[in-house]
Amino acid sequence: MAEVTLRQQIYDSINKAGRILIPLPPMPSGGALASALALAEFLKKMNKEPWIVCSGSVPQKYRFLPGLEQVQQQLQESRSFVIAVRTI
Repeated sequence: MAEVTLRQQIYDSINKAGRILIPLPPMPSGGALASALALAEFLKKMNKEPWIVCSGSVPQKYRFLPGLEQVQQQLQESRSFVIAVRTI
């Protein structure tokens, strides 16, 4: 029997989920915001329902990013799968 790779495990987990939460820190960096927005677009192409949540406000200097209207400050309902975005 072939061993399931980590990549395949991640793909399978995402594929099984319908709604996916992408949490951001209260003061997200530009990299974290851009990564979350790009991930959300990728997930939409997989027919998933991504939800980006940031408990703080998005800094003014990042308000030019396309798709920023997707970032919510509170969770409306529970999500079936969570993907954390962390940039260094």
